[in-house]
Amino acid sequence: MYMCSTSEADGRLAATQVSFAEIAPSALMEKLQVDANFRLPSIENPYQSAISALSEISGLTTPLDKLNCLLKMAALLQTEILDYWKGKLELQSMDQELPLLIYVLSKTQVRGLTAELRFLLDYVGSRDEFEGEQRLLVNCEVRDR
Repeated sequence: MYMCSTSEADGRLAATQVSFAEIAPSALMEKLQVDANFRLPSIENPYQSAISALSEISGLTTPLDKLNCLLKMAALLQTEILDYWKGKLELQSMDQELPLLIYVLSKTQVRGLTAELRFLLDYVGSRDEFEGEQRLLVNCEVRDR
């Protein structure tokens, strides 16, 4: 059901991924307006751990495992920044986080990623206990717009 309803969005994501694959990470981050402090220029493939973590989402079966995968990706983004800056700098606002999420989503090779995200949005709904997860999912959905 989700795969059918998101096929157009997944097609757009795939086209974006192909065009972005030709661009060096630093140039892509500049294009996406990632804050200069978070481009991590001395790292050849920045945020690869977050990209790899999110790549596992389609192999997971339960909604909670998929949510945990998404949370792991977000935590790895923050960890890489903290490690790079030795704890002196971290993501503090949505303006800083959103371009990085778009970067990671555009670099993640998962068939049906949009379907996965929409499924999780439906799963968390408006339940208070998933407020942080819902915010992260909504921010990931912004990538499609």
